[in-house]
Amino acid sequence: MDAFVIQDLVSELTDLELAILLALICQGHCVIETPVVNVDDVAGELALICQNRFGLSYAVLDCSSRTSIDNFSNSILVSDAKRGRSSNALPSFQTGGQFDERKIVNVVIAKNFHKVSSDIQIQALELIRSKRIFTRTSIHITQKTFLFVPLIGYDDIVQRTVRLNKHLNDFFLFSHFHEIDAGLPNLEGDEGWPSDDQASVSSVVRKSQRYNDHFHTNNRQVPEQMILHLRLLSDAVSVSAEVNRYLHNIVVFLRLNRAVAGGVSAKATKYFMIVAKSLASMHGINYLTPSVVCLAAKKVYRHRIIVAKPEDDRSLQYGSHLSSVTMILKDIDPDQIIDAVISEVEVPI
Repeated sequence: MDAFVIQDLVSELTDLELAILLALICQGHCVIETPVVNVDDVAGELALICQNRFGLSYAVLDCSSRTSIDNFSNSILVSDAKRGRSSNALPSFQTGGQFDERKIVNVVIAKNFHKVSSDIQIQALELIRSKRIFTRTSIHITQKTFLFVPLIGYDDIVQRTVRLNKHLNDFFLFSHFHEIDAGLPNLEGDEGWPSDDQASVSSVVRKSQRYNDHFHTNNRQVPEQMILHLRLLSDAVSVSAEVNRYLHNIVVFLRLNRAVAGGVSAKATKYFMIVAKSLASMHGINYLTPSVVCLAAKKVYRHRIIVAKPEDDRSLQYGSHLSSVTMILKDIDPDQIIDAVISEVEVPI
């Protein structure tokens, strides 16, 4: 595809659309965070993005502590994943020896997924890892394009705790935080999103649209060809020795930061490079720059970093006072930690 056409289309995407595009390029999964009061609206926006921008089928799951494994499994399955449907009930399926031919949707948007039981989080981990899910009647394989997107309501309690099972959390390539004032253009301009009566359904599946090159009013669809091309471009992004050292210095400084109790894993370092190179291709450059590395660091480590507790600080073993350490670590969050580390690491010229 023509580079100018790609950059023109990428430049008109919103932040949530860019997050989904980045996940599709990386062929990975992402966490979306937003203030608690904004969860339902962001879920609607993500659903319309999947439908209008990328032509993908989706399911919106309203998760809670009462969500069962059967409900979770059946909520992401539809009779025709290319077409999809809207329903006030879970998709039906046949028993009595009849083969279950339902398909897994392209995108699973799981609202408040951090509230479900550990068993369901492990089920989601198995779905992501093995790309299949078991029901009582069959084994279902994911489609070639598949994203699992937990949508987490953000507050002070969630901010300082591990939001998901640590193994599942480590499988998400990156996270994105959507502010309330960032806007929801797809939702605000769409008349087809479910009404208040329909919004309570546990699973909403929308009809997907075929990829095409037609232009819609302020809403051009992103063709699959463009995603594949950006994927090839990201693989070809060159990384100089200086920038590679800069990337790894950020990892080392994160691990040594007194406010970090964990989360900077080897898998995260691998994803750090993948996301950085994909961001470079989205910016229309074929080499990695320090600014792109910083942007990737904020996306890759935000949901991973476990903030240390004052009583676990290493300096207490050498005479520091707990009250002093508590004051230093008070109200600190992963965003502040990443910003502090980036400011400390020497930028290559």
